[in-house]
Amino acid sequence: MKKVIFSIAIVTMLASCIQNGLNAEGQKAWEKFKELSATFESTTTAYDNYETEEDFNAACAAWSKAVDDMAPYVIDLYPEQLDSFNVMSETVGATVKQVQAEVNAPAEPVDEEEVEVEE
Repeated sequence: MKKVIFSIAIVTMLASCIQNGLNAEGQKAWEKFKELSATFESTTTAYDNYETEEDFNAACAAWSKAVDDMAPYVIDLYPEQLDSFNVMSETVGATVKQVQAEVNAPAEPVDEEEVEVEE
C-alpha cells in the first residue's frame, strides 16, 4: 500500500512539467495503466475481478508497476490525460485502502441467540 501511494506521489510530481503527447511506448504504458486501473474502479469491481487476497495483492503489485512504467511519460501527457491519470490514481488508492480495511477488519462475533440449532 505504501508503495502505491509513493508511486502516485512520484508521478504527480513529475506531472508538473509541460505535456507534449505520448510516443508509442508511452501510449502502451498508458493503456496498460488504464486497463489495470479499471479493475479497481470500486470495491465491487475489485471483488469481482480478484477472488483471493493473493490475486488482489498481485494486481496491486501489477498496478504499481504500471505506475512506475508510466513515470517517464507523465511529462508528455496532455492535460486531459493528466487529469484522468490523477483521478484514476486517487480512485485506485481509495479502493485499495477500503478493500484492505475490510479484509483486515475483525470478524463480527456471532450472537448465540440468533443461531438456531437443529436437533
